[in-house]
Amino acid sequence: MFRRQPGQGSVYWLGLNDADGDYLDGGRRYRLRLPLPVPAGLLWSVTVYDAQTRSQISTEQGTPALRSLFELRDHLDGDAIDPWFGPDAPTDPTAPWVRTVPGRGWFTYLRVYGPTAAAFDGCWVPGDPEPLDSAATR
Repeated sequence: MFRRQPGQGSVYWLGLNDADGDYLDGGRRYRLRLPLPVPAGLLWSVTVYDAQTRSQISTEQGTPALRSLFELRDHLDGDAIDPWFGPDAPTDPTAPWVRTVPGRGWFTYLRVYGPTAAAFDGCWVPGDPEPLDSAATR
């Protein structure tokens, strides 16, 4: 049973596929466009999980998540935020990014805590991860 009351609880979006409908591939680079403001009265995060283990992804980067109160706090001005995912860092060293593992599938959970009405009424819709390279260049 779900309680859909703005300001209470949390809402999760599961991301398994990219904008082309393909499963997310750890050897490819992606950008996830999230319109701002994200409809969170408290905080929000995007966390990357390994598709085989269903555990948070483990890399030398040390963090599988981008959180509104920490990694993303300096990126919340404007109309949208573009977190990046892939085996290599984006060319902009300040871009929010989570490292992925080549040869391993992955998925995300976008979590919104204290969701506002826009999280329920369809006014706010997160984007799908956009592949930034072709499958042939992996």
